[in-house]
Amino acid sequence: MPGGTLLFLICTAVVLGSWLVRLSLRSSTSEPDSNWLIQFSVDRYRVMLKLFDDADYQWILRQPSGSQEICDKLRAARRRAFRAYLKELKRDFHRLQIAAKYIILESPENESQLMRFLFRQEMKFDAQVWGLQLYLLLDSFRLRRIDPRGVFDLAESTHARLFWLAAETMQPQSNS
Repeated sequence: MPGGTLLFLICTAVVLGSWLVRLSLRSSTSEPDSNWLIQFSVDRYRVMLKLFDDADYQWILRQPSGSQEICDKLRAARRRAFRAYLKELKRDFHRLQIAAKYIILESPENESQLMRFLFRQEMKFDAQVWGLQLYLLLDSFRLRRIDPRGVFDLAESTHARLFWLAAETMQPQSNS
């Protein structure tokens, strides 16, 4: 089999595999409703802010049995935890986006400004997530501190913008 054909088959398999994974992830996420949107809080992800706190590693190194090896193992474990939290935050952010689209569909108002806002938020959020994933890959070199505040801010501002719209959709319509 020629090398070009083999390369094409491998690329096709990778693309199909990633498409199937995305499709299965989308179908496994339940549709958010107004109640979920109102109850959502980014606070459950705040622990991510402290996972790479240098004070923890400095404390370990000051202990008699502390070593750089222990710090490295702890940092690796925290990277795994951070990735798990980031995956959940991504899922919840995309649920926020889906909830917003349902609200827009049901709204009698023209929500074109909200659609533009959501589009910009999603682009910024995805860029921030890609950056965090890159920093996680490079974390062993300690080139830059991993700071998830950008994704928190985007999730919070998206939620805040949608919160009141969701509350309005839950209000019973009065027949005047």
